[in-house]
Amino acid sequence: MTMSLDLSHNYFPDMPLEMTVNMTSLRRLDLSYNELSTVPMVAQSLPQLRELSLAGNPITSLTNTTMIGGAQRLKELDIRQLPLNFFETGAFSKMTSLRTLHLSPFKGVRHFNIPQVILSNSGLRQLHVE
Repeated sequence: MTMSLDLSHNYFPDMPLEMTVNMTSLRRLDLSYNELSTVPMVAQSLPQLRELSLAGNPITSLTNTTMIGGAQRLKELDIRQLPLNFFETGAFSKMTSLRTLHLSPFKGVRHFNIPQVILSNSGLRQLHVE
């Protein structure tokens, strides 16, 4: 039973759902520093996933529907060093279990508002800004 999977620094452009079809117990997934341009669907299809790192990928937008499938279960999310140019207000509002968020200032996002991120997720306990 795989609980944690580190696939960081592998230059993956995508994560096919087939890669994790039998990993229903996976709780932590590190996809940081790959070539992912969108949040992969695999992040939404893992029923036990609690921690997800997408740091350092070329993801350019986060919207209210980006994490719709797994949003309620995630407790920790790392989105540092993303070249975002669009961040929808309330993008984390459906992440009701999110307690820890790692992010960095998104220079490409006009009017990025960290207090608004906090207000849209009342369960957040730790905010790490790089």
